[in-house]
Amino acid sequence: MSHYRPFQLTSGSLIFTLLFVCLITNISGQDAPNKQPLTVDEIKTALMTTKSGLATANLILIKQIEEKGISFEIDATIEKSLRDAGAVDDLISSVRERLCDDYSDRADACAKDDFKCQIENYTKALQFHPLDSDILINRGLARHDSGDFQGAIEDYTNALEISPKDSDAYGNRGNSYNRKGEKILALKDYDQAIVLAPGESAHYFNRGALHLYNEEFDLAIRDYSKYIGLKPKQADGYGGRGEAYLESEQYDLAIKDLSTAI
Repeated sequence: MSHYRPFQLTSGSLIFTLLFVCLITNISGQDAPNKQPLTVDEIKTALMTTKSGLATANLILIKQIEEKGISFEIDATIEKSLRDAGAVDDLISSVRERLCDDYSDRADACAKDDFKCQIENYTKALQFHPLDSDILINRGLARHDSGDFQGAIEDYTNALEISPKDSDAYGNRGNSYNRKGEKILALKDYDQAIVLAPGESAHYFNRGALHLYNEEFDLAIRDYSKYIGLKPKQADGYGGRGEAYLESEQYDLAIKDLSTAI
């Protein structure tokens, strides 16, 4: 049975809609197609001159910030001035989240191997929204790729404090622990990543590679087999399992897997 209910305008909601449109025009000072980012003064003026109430003005401004962006960076002084004008917590959060998104986009636009550019922009994004676990994970990846494994571990750990069931944070931290030489901690993280996301193939491949390094060939074969079951057309799984078979002197199986990889 469908739970969808068509939206119908009552006379009260029609009046609210008209007020909403009028207030949008009042905030922008121009017609709706204007896409110029909002300034601090425009936000404060809209809040202080609203005729529909601060609650409505805050809601509309949040929507406009999402659509248009902002032309300023918030600090303690600007935040106080916005709050004095009537900004609520959700409006302040929308400003911070928009700035975080903007700097995250800049980080994504950096060259693939320009880790300094990526890290700087992710760091700036986190200044405005420090509890964004996705940004922490992205900066962790950039730090890992730059060779700063300890910095990456710190980012993943902070992300897990915010999102304790994020399997990617565990898997990525495992990779950084592995590269840092802390194999026991890496294995614990791979194990937890698999518990949280048993259908994610990369976790099995990474744990299999660690078992192979530790000369735990049966465990490596098990993990590579699981990986192959999830990614049957990926050569690296056959190559890894073939090497484990070779090291455990199961030569016929090794030849078969390595041939398949080739």
